[in-house]
Amino acid sequence: MFITNADVTRIDPTALFNPGDWTEIGTKRYVYVKYHYGDGSVTATAGHIGYLCGTGTETADAFTVTEDHDATTKVNTSYALAFGMFESALTNGTYGWVQVKGFNDQIMLSDDSVDDGEQVTPGDADGTIKGIAAGTATSPLIGYAVAADGGTAPAKGSIFLCFF
Repeated sequence: MFITNADVTRIDPTALFNPGDWTEIGTKRYVYVKYHYGDGSVTATAGHIGYLCGTGTETADAFTVTEDHDATTKVNTSYALAFGMFESALTNGTYGWVQVKGFNDQIMLSDDSVDDGEQVTPGDADGTIKGIAAGTATSPLIGYAVAADGGTAPAKGSIFLCFF
């Protein structure tokens, strides 16, 4: 369901909306999700990507995401299916928003070498991204860099066009 006037930085201890509800602010689209910290007890970081949880040894509700990139987590992230960019620091069992479409200026980089025009794919560490040279086959492709990065700290400016 479309939600109007949503505060996409809000963290909810209980669901204010249904996970999967969405909103748009300008050209950006956000989806409301539930957070699971995985076996690594990883707290979400604003600017990091989240992975959609499958069903592993414990049941994961629909639209449950984690930042834990560990393939052995109780919620099956063995496919590391990137789902969106966290807008706030979610903790286990809380609800909040991830950006799934549009320019993002808070992306957390992983290798200090994402160049303008490169394809962007999930990085090797929890919640990070990395650039792949244009024209190189990559999977999963989650967006494009529209400017060079400035390091591993959150980048400022519209450097990433995402489409999860």
